[in-house]
Amino acid sequence: MKTLERARRLYPFRALSIAPKSTVDLSRAVALPSGYQPANPALVRYRDGYFACIRGVNYVYADQRKLVPTFTAGHGYHTINRFVLFDSELKVQRQLTALNVQLDNVEDVRLFAHAGRIYGIGTQPQEAGQGACSMCLLSFDDSLESAELAPLDSPYGMRREKNWCPFSVGEELGFLYACNPNVFVRLPEGARKPVAPDGRRLLSRKRLHFLDCGSTPAQPLDGEHLFITHRRSVQLPSLKRVYSSRLCLVSPDLQRVRHSPYFSINSPTIQFVSGIDLTPTEVLLAYGEMDNRALLSRFDRRDFFARLLPR
Repeated sequence: MKTLERARRLYPFRALSIAPKSTVDLSRAVALPSGYQPANPALVRYRDGYFACIRGVNYVYADQRKLVPTFTAGHGYHTINRFVLFDSELKVQRQLTALNVQLDNVEDVRLFAHAGRIYGIGTQPQEAGQGACSMCLLSFDDSLESAELAPLDSPYGMRREKNWCPFSVGEELGFLYACNPNVFVRLPEGARKPVAPDGRRLLSRKRLHFLDCGSTPAQPLDGEHLFITHRRSVQLPSLKRVYSSRLCLVSPDLQRVRHSPYFSINSPTIQFVSGIDLTPTEVLLAYGEMDNRALLSRFDRRDFFARLLPR
């Protein structure tokens, strides 16, 4: 079953290519130690600008077909995070260096606003087992100089958890846990383990098969929740691995879902969209490429949705 599931996820397909109005290299805003490459950035609107996290990783991929890492610092996977305040034009206002140590080795941080505060969610590798990892919730103080890290338990007892997409369910947090088909969970206040959103039993673990993985926190769009998800596949005839993205628009009751076609920014490669912001005229996407670039692209809002989610 696992072999069949993996084959379904990697099955080749064609994705749309969309071109941004402009692209900014976010990694220029931070200094990374020798041997670390910029990767998946996250951002959330904060006051008149943005609060951002730029990930640094200690490996490169020499072969896009196999994705076997070559370590450029140390001998195992390690993540560093650099936190920055930008103004609305993405000019650096301040480096938040106190967070660098507090949130060391938290992978793929996503930043979001909930109940008037700034939060993040990320993945923590577990020393006890190869490949084991769990999700954690990051709660930032008002100054953004400090954060509390709270581990979250797997709702299914899995030893490997990644890519939960947060959204607000009133005063509670919800997560898009799995995508295509979608599985939602919510986190009761003060709890560590998410539960089914309607209070019923969770879907059986044996039935938990999905093709896509979560990418971004939700953004409100016309009273609904807008997520971006991603899917891994291979290109033919090169057999290179690619990550393609997809919009996922979910009704407030979580019952109705609209999907866009899969898309790549400019051209197909390994792209991980980890941040989104909607302004009245633009769509901003923050994403990593090949785990060695941290980019932000701007799109005309009307054209973006006309192409990907036409009414």
